[in-house]
Amino acid sequence: MRLPAIDHPRRTLVAALAACPLLAGCASAARRGQLAPDDQVLALRAAGLGLYELAAGQLAQAHAQRADLQAFGRLLVEHHGAANAALLGLLQARSIAPRATLPAYLERRLASLQPGAEGFDQRFVPIAGLQDQERLVALHEDAGVAVIDTALRRWFSGQLPALRSHLAVARSLAAAPAA
Repeated sequence: MRLPAIDHPRRTLVAALAACPLLAGCASAARRGQLAPDDQVLALRAAGLGLYELAAGQLAQAHAQRADLQAFGRLLVEHHGAANAALLGLLQARSIAPRATLPAYLERRLASLQPGAEGFDQRFVPIAGLQDQERLVALHEDAGVAVIDTALRRWFSGQLPALRSHLAVARSLAAAPAA
């Protein structure tokens, strides 16, 4: 199997996840209505990132000076609120309880967005706007192909149009002149 030219860690993840159906443990987990271990890792990662996106969107609504950035925050809150609820339903149906709090690395990332001496808008757009949206799109693209569980794969793939739209908005925010 020839993988597309992507960075080494993603290529390794995609290859490992693509091989998962060949392993008896993954196949038997899928038959029992549970998630294969790699599916569970991706689903829980997506759940944590969804919480982060909600919190980042709320920060933008509360602290952004630019109206377009406040609107982007509302967009993030609305979309990720609904997406997180759908993912939670999928996980609960498989007896998996995601964390109710952010993982430490996402807490640190969120803390870096907090208003400070440097303007909030200038920090938010490159971090939560561009970097985070690019990473979300990449995660969902990879998981939409690699995940074994049909409903979970459909959830990942189904989020892509909105996530790509978020990335397009973030790019336009980055290109807009500072107020």
